Amino acid sequence: MMYKYFLLLTLFFTGCSLQEPKNAWQYKSTNAFNSYTINFLSANNMLAKSDLKRAIEHAKKSADFHQLATIYIGVSALHQSVGIEDKCIDYQNINDIIFDVSLQAYYHFLTHTLSREEIKLLPQQYQKFASYIQTKEFSKAQKEVKKMQKITSKLISAAIIKEHLNNETRDYLLKQASFYGYKKAVLFWLHQLVIYTKNEKKLKLLKKKILILQEGML
Repeated sequence: MMYKYFLLLTLFFTGCSLQEPKNAWQYKSTNAFNSYTINFLSANNMLAKSDLKRAIEHAKKSADFHQLATIYIGVSALHQSVGIEDKCIDYQNINDIIFDVSLQAYYHFLTHTLSREEIKLLPQQYQKFASYIQTKEFSKAQKEVKKMQKITSKLISAAIIKEHLNNETRDYLLKQASFYGYKKAVLFWLHQLVIYTKNEKKLKLLKKKILILQEGML
């Protein structure tokens, strides 16, 4: 009798532990997007494409489109961080369904249309940086890029003011991207250094690095 009772309890608790949380779609979507971020920046293009597809599929299991909007605007941010022009069209297409003031502020941040009033709606790591852009204090903005904890935040922010950076900061970003193995970001900052480097010897080395890294890329 005790054995049967123990067995029933075991089955009951095992059954409970196997139940997925009600918002499992959101966890799965977020995890897939995080994987997409790494694979996209690392130039693992096939894996990145698969990750993004999964992230979107999971997000579309709910009528709450906030997750989907976050993915769309996140894709645009990553594109811009490596020099790919992106006007956030997918985000714009669903913005009227979910209208979120914080996401809208981030959209304006990415598209250089952020108002002073919206700065406080941005994620904390971007607020001081954005305030320096508003006042055109780009030397201070560069310092804020270096203070950011997340490498993706550094890359996104730096790309927004890429024309206003000095080569010391560009070198710093190249080293950061190289440390993480983010090949697309590495190539982007190598190309930026080529544009702004006057030293012929260094220019030749930069171009050679680009040629080597681009070999075999899809």
